[in-house]
Amino acid sequence: MMLVIILIFYFLGNAFSGPSKKDLEIKDSEIKISAPGIDLLDRGPAYSGFSPTEVLPTISEITIWADIFNNGSDPSGSFNVSFRASFNPTISTLDTEVGKVTVPSINAGDNASISYTGIFPEITYGSYFGGYFIGWIIDVDDDVVEDDESYSSNTVYIPASWVDVVNKSDLRDRGPAYSGMSSMSVVPGVSLLSVYTDVENRGLKSAESFNVSFYASPNTNITTSDHFLGDEIIPLDFLNGTYADADWVGTFPNITDGSYYIGWIIDVLDDVDEAHEDNNQAHLSTQLIVDATAPTSLLSFTPIAGPYTVDKSTEFTITSDDGSGSGIDDISYRIDGGTWNEYTGLFTLSSYASGNHTIEYFAVDILGNTESIKSVEIYIQPPSGGIPGYDPFLIIGILASLSAIFIISKQKKKKF
Repeated sequence: MMLVIILIFYFLGNAFSGPSKKDLEIKDSEIKISAPGIDLLDRGPAYSGFSPTEVLPTISEITIWADIFNNGSDPSGSFNVSFRASFNPTISTLDTEVGKVTVPSINAGDNASISYTGIFPEITYGSYFGGYFIGWIIDVDDDVVEDDESYSSNTVYIPASWVDVVNKSDLRDRGPAYSGMSSMSVVPGVSLLSVYTDVENRGLKSAESFNVSFYASPNTNITTSDHFLGDEIIPLDFLNGTYADADWVGTFPNITDGSYYIGWIIDVLDDVDEAHEDNNQAHLSTQLIVDATAPTSLLSFTPIAGPYTVDKSTEFTITSDDGSGSGIDDISYRIDGGTWNEYTGLFTLSSYASGNHTIEYFAVDILGNTESIKSVEIYIQPPSGGIPGYDPFLIIGILASLSAIFIISKQKKKKF
């Protein structure tokens, strides 16, 4: 009887005392398995890639992009993705890190587009030059607790494609601080012009001999179809890490008036195998004015009668226009074939007698293009009641004298 009572209390005690530690461990495990989780995956090769496919370490810029998908049921929280260059498709943290990006939290069922742009680094693992797979490690720093932390889940590479890490020369212009020209305007077929620049080899090996050709272009896209000026030959064994002067001096060719960009093409004949063939063009930011046309001038005044009748107080002005040319340098005028005067502002003919007069004038632009002499015939009207070319008081004096002579003459005739 006592044994039965003990057994009853034992079973009742277990029923009301709660689960054991082992039971808790089992239940915790079961809760973890069944709870909502986070699972970060690459979205697939259709959403990833890189450019360019050939790079020069420490020189070339590369862009890599991909899409990351959260296949779980909870937001992921932020995490890092590390882009790597590997000599085989097994991407790991031993491979050269090209760059790293931080990805903001991705909601469950959503995806995020990521990209990295930067200078391709030196290779730290594997052979230095050759083809490398581009891949990435999702949540490389283990910031997110995922349902699946396996290598195959978080490590991705772009299949059937690789970046070619090369050992080549790379020629480019040294920059605007090292280039220029001797004048801002020229007369085609007459003026001398000097153009200069520096070319640098920023590649990993020396360059063969090559040409730098200079051009005048109506736009900033310098091509071999533009007006050729001349070229400079850079000699053999142009060492990497150095620069060389390139220049052209000569008579500017006969081309149509206008504004032109002066530029150049490095290695115009493609004699050098370069890492980048798209950085060989450069130009000056300031345009060169090509001007073979003389300015045009106009004499302006307000007549008092008819088109060319003026008086001594009439004001004359001369305006001159050089269009899009080099600009006006000087305007000259003269009266009745006299000495040429520099035009500095309006003038009158107050010191000239009444009657007909000729005004001649012309302009010269900054490049010396000279306008043909123009002339205008004007008539200075005498004061009211006067005779052209004579002072009124002189005329009165003459008339008075004639009257006196006439009177005296009549008196003499009466005596006889």
